[in-house]
Amino acid sequence: MSRPVTIFTAQFSDMPFEDFCRFAGECGYDGIELSTGGGYLDVEKAANDPAYCDSIRKMLAKYNLNLWFKYYNLFMGLVL
Repeated sequence: MSRPVTIFTAQFSDMPFEDFCRFAGECGYDGIELSTGGGYLDVEKAANDPAYCDSIRKMLAKYNLNLWFKYYNLFMGLVL
């Protein structure tokens, strides 16, 4: 069974999001696991602004990446 190869965003939060996406795409990752910490995802904005979520999806598509997992704490949930 083939499994997607993903990378978790938390340890790269010092990089701008587009730079991280470019890096992940150039390294051949299939997608990312998006952490709500570190500044890559504004949970409140994502919950209320579909255009914001679309902009994240467009950035991922630009670098041929998929979103495989959204990390959230036990008190908040979010689906992009």
